[in-house]
Amino acid sequence: MKLLELTRSYYPSVGGMEKYVHERTKIYERLSIEYFVLATSYSSGKKNATIENKNVKLLCQLTPYNIVPTLPFYLKDEYDVVSVNMLGRFFSDYAILHYRNRRQKLLLTPYFAYHTDRLWQFKKSIEKYLFPKLLKIVDALIVFSEYEKQFWIQHFGLNPEIIFVIPPYVENYDISIIDYVFQNRISDPYLLYVGRTGENKKTDLLLKAFVNSTQLKHNLYLTIRVDDVDPVIRECVQKDARIRFLGYVNEDEKNRYIKYSDGVVFPTSWESFGYVAFEASMWNKPLLCSNLPVLKELLSPEGVIWFENTVEDLTNVLNAFECLTIQERTEMGKANKNNLTKFSFECSVRQYEYMFNRILSSSKA
Repeated sequence: MKLLELTRSYYPSVGGMEKYVHERTKIYERLSIEYFVLATSYSSGKKNATIENKNVKLLCQLTPYNIVPTLPFYLKDEYDVVSVNMLGRFFSDYAILHYRNRRQKLLLTPYFAYHTDRLWQFKKSIEKYLFPKLLKIVDALIVFSEYEKQFWIQHFGLNPEIIFVIPPYVENYDISIIDYVFQNRISDPYLLYVGRTGENKKTDLLLKAFVNSTQLKHNLYLTIRVDDVDPVIRECVQKDARIRFLGYVNEDEKNRYIKYSDGVVFPTSWESFGYVAFEASMWNKPLLCSNLPVLKELLSPEGVIWFENTVEDLTNVLNAFECLTIQERTEMGKANKNNLTKFSFECSVRQYEYMFNRILSSSKA
């Protein structure tokens, strides 16, 4: 089988989508699927140039809408399956329309619909008029949760039979040599935020709540830059000696910071999966998370303290976490680690194999 994977962003740009698509290629390799990845030049802002790009072509995009003028030249007939990531972007929508009424099976991983209000009138028009046409063309949807599955059924009337709930898998990350130098340079306990800034990433909310929590003994480490902070609160944040901005960190550094943290804070208004919470779970860490339905479905209720996205509620949760005993935090971390058994590589391989058998044996939609 030959498969073409289309995605907005890929390594060396770093983020949740890039990680997901890269790890999905490992499933293809296990299933002996010959694949090629087409991505746009869009970047999340964080890059890791050390990650190899095999079977990948980055095409120059024009913004907005991820317009890729050269895309038609790469949509060849030699593929058996075309896997498209995201919906409502030129590169994805054009590819779906290009392969309609052709022999190729179309697989879509939508990551919900749009999740910010930017250009909302334009987006609403696309959702209303274009989405239904595109969704009629695809042969299967991959979603990460039952919550997302219900979203597509309720909002667009999709047949549940073509929607496959297959969350990403989570692999153990092994740092073979314990970095005592790294551990020794951390003198005080800290909570950690891992991720970027963005409309759905509530980093400013976290900083406001933390600055309000003047009695906290924990420090706060964040993998963002001070320049990413809202100028309105930047000055008071910089004056708080407990706050440390790490900027971009590579995979080894990120996992070390998680490993030596007391817990990970995950403030967000939208997620399709939420890799950070699962990376923290891998290291037996307790979680402080925004109260989102998709996260409540996927994470262990015993391992998370939930908060509403308000300064007051997050402030209360930060203080409540500090009052927990070491044993209580340890038990939370164990619950999160145990929860990962549902997200194994072998489980994902079986689910993908089943899905491919289903769509390849069915007649073209």
